[in-house]
Parts: sequence; C-alpha cells; structure tokens
Amino acid sequence: MEIKRLSQCCCCCSLRTGTLIIALLGIINDLIGIGVAAYYVDLTNYYGRNGHPELHIIKIVCIIAIVVVLFSLAINSSLAYGVMADRPGFMMPFIILTTIGIVLASIGVLIQAILQFAGAAVGMGFLQLIGGSLGVLLQCYLWLVVYSHYRDLRDAEGEGRNATKA
Repeated sequence: MEIKRLSQCCCCCSLRTGTLIIALLGIINDLIGIGVAAYYVDLTNYYGRNGHPELHIIKIVCIIAIVVVLFSLAINSSLAYGVMADRPGFMMPFIILTTIGIVLASIGVLIQAILQFAGAAVGMGFLQLIGGSLGVLLQCYLWLVVYSHYRDLRDAEGEGRNATKA
C-alpha cells in the first residue's frame, strides 16, 4: 500500500520550502529548549548551594532534557541539510523518529483520555481527546509534507541513476 503524497505544503508553498520551514522551526525550538534547560540547571546550582539540596533531581532531569534536545537538534539539522543539499538519506532519521513519536503521542492521548474518563472528569477527558487528536493530526500532516518531499527526491535520484545507466 502506497502512502498518498502531497504536491504542496499548506496549499501555498512547495514541499521543499515546507520541509525546510519544518526543519528550521524544529532547530529554533531545540535551541530555545537547550537555553531554557541550561537556565534551569544554573538556577538549581544557585539554589542548591543555598540550602535546597532537593533540587538535585530537577538538575538531573534538566541535564537529561539537554541531551535529548541535542539529539533532536541533530535530527532537525540533518533534515535541513537533506533538504538544502537534495540528499534524501539525511531526511530519514526525522521521518523514522517522527513516525515513532506519532505512535507514542497517539497512545499517550488515549491513555490520558481514559484516565480522565475513569476519574469521572468526563469533560476533561473529551478535551484531552480532542486537543490531543488535533496535535497528532498536525504531526501527521507535517510528517506527510516531509515524507512527500523525501519521496520526490528519492524518485528524482532514481531517475538520475536510470538515465546514466541507459
């Protein structure tokens, strides 16, 4: 079964431009995330020295967050390079990890909604289900933009190889 490909991003720009925007927004988000986590590490250092040793756990969580966000920065940078250099192989890490993220986010939305319903917070359960589903749908659309551009590049690369063999 073939996945349907898009021909444009958001009805107004090319897949290449849309994919590059997705990559750049991811890079900006990652840089902000690193800055915020580093700020909290510094904050926990300051308050930890001034009689709050329990902040050590928060510091560890922030350091782990920095490592995860650095990994995300590498993935988004790879996507940006793949788009700018027309190298589809560099786009694959983003496609694979975003697919995993979509599956995990979908499971998380369902679990949160079930927990809200089980706790008799039916209204919150519906809000969780609707809001989370919209977030997952947005992720799916952005993934489809990147995947469509990836397939276009891969097809063009294959046509180029076939032309040189003939």
